[in-house]
Amino acid sequence: STLAEISQKLNMSYREIESIDRQGKSPDGKDVENIPGQGDVLSEAFGSAQGIEIDPVDTADQGFVWVNVLGITPSRQKSLEEVKSQVIEDWKAEEAREALSKLSQDIIDRVRKGETLDKIASDLSLGVRESKPLKRNGSDADVPPSAVQQAFAMREGELGSAPLPDKGARVVFQLARVEKPSALSAEATKALGDSFGAQLEEDYVVQYVTGIRDGYGVTVNRVLFDEITGRER
Repeated sequence: STLAEISQKLNMSYREIESIDRQGKSPDGKDVENIPGQGDVLSEAFGSAQGIEIDPVDTADQGFVWVNVLGITPSRQKSLEEVKSQVIEDWKAEEAREALSKLSQDIIDRVRKGETLDKIASDLSLGVRESKPLKRNGSDADVPPSAVQQAFAMREGELGSAPLPDKGARVVFQLARVEKPSALSAEATKALGDSFGAQLEEDYVVQYVTGIRDGYGVTVNRVLFDEITGRER
């Protein structure tokens, strides 16, 4: 039976994608959306061959995706006409990123020379606000993770900047203060110990398996492996 027939019989969702590349885009360059476990699904699909049964892919919501490669389009170099509009858009985006980066550095330089962020923001019609206190793994709507990482390597009063990828903008920030964290509760201490214990267990297993493999020696017949798994092209 085909996957379409099986899905209909078992009342499961079925979807046929006409064409998709390794990056999850259709031939017109648009993202193909709503693919559960997209990264793993594409990895399995592009690592297989047409007509070869692929093991089901686990998804984050404890589901499964079955994939059948119906056809393979050989890769090719796109023509100038096909990429011209995308090249122009990419060039505009890169120019905008460079301009924002330069503006961010100009703002930082002005603050270092004695101006306040409030005055500079007023001159440039920008906003200034103080974020909530952030932990090392914390986040804020206007403070990207890369800014938080920078902040934890800075001293009070130092400045930095980071991109806001989803908004096509950058944030210039100044570390206002460093607060000493409170002591961990008994529950948090136990959770941290359990986490470290699990990591150590995994490390020990990896070291044990690696030691056995290196001690006895392991070789893989790549040609035979590819034939069995259907990964040869």
